[in-house]
Amino acid sequence: MILQGKLIAESPIYRGNARKTLFTRDGDGAHRLVSLPGEISGTAQALMDAFIGQSRNGKNIGILNESWQRFYGEPLPTGLIQKVECKLQKQSYQRDGFFDLRMGIKLDEDRWAAEANANYKMETLLKNSVFDFILTLGNPALSNGANQDKLFYLLEEMKAGRFWFGAGKSKGLGNVRLEMDLPFEEPKKAPPLS
Repeated sequence: MILQGKLIAESPIYRGNARKTLFTRDGDGAHRLVSLPGEISGTAQALMDAFIGQSRNGKNIGILNESWQRFYGEPLPTGLIQKVECKLQKQSYQRDGFFDLRMGIKLDEDRWAAEANANYKMETLLKNSVFDFILTLGNPALSNGANQDKLFYLLEEMKAGRFWFGAGKSKGLGNVRLEMDLPFEEPKKAPPLS
């Protein structure tokens, strides 16, 4: 089963320092691929990894995995969510325009002076930017037990805007809200929470 919707940035999304940024461009404006180890690789097109990804050491898990664990006290069932696609809409990411731009330099730790040609430009995603969000579900896992009911409430939490992503969450950054019509109805009885 494939669910389609839109993911809207309710507040700017900022990933942190030069090694943890979603968007980077070199001085000539060309896009530079950067990666956050185990979670984000490349540009904002790979934001999907943050939803169901996992770091190599297993300490960091995706937003949906973590929320399922927190709500229901068990890991997200294997095969329930097979794929998440999350692509920034073109009108939210114009190649000739910048987002909120943060600039920095790399210091030579021996001399404590700026290294030549080692500066960076980081961009944050602005409020009201929109991603096309596609969730691919595994039908066998979806029909197993109360998984559909649990998934319904998990997606309702996203629709209510109770998800934060990236750096500065305590300052209100990174709030995202899902707009999606769900193909299944609200369960008559909510699944028990842990």
